[in-house]
Amino acid sequence: MPRKLATCIMFAFLIALELPAFWCSGCIGFPLPSQSPSRQPSPTLELDPAIEFKMRTDFLRFLRDNVPAEPDYWKLDEIAIQRYIGTYSGCVVAFMQCKWPYNELQRVEYIGSCTVVFWSSQEAYVYYNSTFYTIKEAFDARIITQNDVCAIRSIFAP
Repeated sequence: MPRKLATCIMFAFLIALELPAFWCSGCIGFPLPSQSPSRQPSPTLELDPAIEFKMRTDFLRFLRDNVPAEPDYWKLDEIAIQRYIGTYSGCVVAFMQCKWPYNELQRVEYIGSCTVVFWSSQEAYVYYNSTFYTIKEAFDARIITQNDVCAIRSIFAP
C-alpha cells in the first residue's frame, strides 16, 4: 500500500511539472482562480441593455430547461452577465452569473487545434439565436470559427 501511495504522489508531482506545457500559443488560458472574472477589473466593452435583458431571460429559460431544480428556483433578478467578453461572428460571448455553483478546479478541453485550459468549472457561453452554447459546442456547430477561438484566447492568455 505505501508503494501505491508513493507512486500516486510522484505521478501528481510529475503532472504538476508538466502543467506549464499547456500554456502555449495554441492554448486559451482562462484566468487563474485568483483572477476569476468576478475579481478582475470591469472590461471596457459594454453590452446594449436590451441585448443584456434578452440574454438574461433566455438564460433563465436555459436553466429551467437544462438544470433540474424546484420550479421557482431560478429567478430573473438573480441572473446577470458577470463579464461580457466580446462579440465574435455575430455571437455574444460572456460569463453568466446565477446561483449555479461552480468550483475552481482546472479543466482542459480541445477545441479545434487549440488546447483550452479553463481555470474553473464556470463556462463562458456563446449566445447565438437566443440559445447558449459552450465555446466547444459553438465551434463544433460552426457558429464560431477557429479564428474566433484564438481571439477569445488572446483575451485570457496568461
